[in-house]
Amino acid sequence: MSQQIALFIFIQIALCGAALGGEATDIERCEQNKDTGKGKGTLKKFFYQKIKKECQEFAYGGAGGNENRFDSIKECESACKVVLQDDASKPSICLLPKETGPGKAAFRKFYFDNNERECKQFIYGGLGGNGNRFDTKQECENVCKK
Repeated sequence: MSQQIALFIFIQIALCGAALGGEATDIERCEQNKDTGKGKGTLKKFFYQKIKKECQEFAYGGAGGNENRFDSIKECESACKVVLQDDASKPSICLLPKETGPGKAAFRKFYFDNNERECKQFIYGGLGGNGNRFDTKQECENVCKK
């Protein structure tokens, strides 16, 4: 029970920080999809793979990308430890609200509606948002319907 309260408080703090326009929280950072960035570089970096629930190596192009990029596997595991520890229960991203983001694109994505306990489709603007965003309904269900 106290773990659930601590998780609730942590999520509330994370959401407040995101609302104030700060950098992504570790939860949001670790739940972003891998982004190799732009450029022709092949820099060795690591990202948290939310489906496999582990940090993995990838080749970074050298520019752009997102915040789910770490210089070492140790840095990745340290930043994503809250997400890794939460794997025993429903991932904390599933508790985040739907965020369409400020972009003008119209990507079909899915999010977990914790009130109705199901994955629903929404239109994502292509920028910002949070980790409660999946490419397919199946991916959403695999992560959130445990």
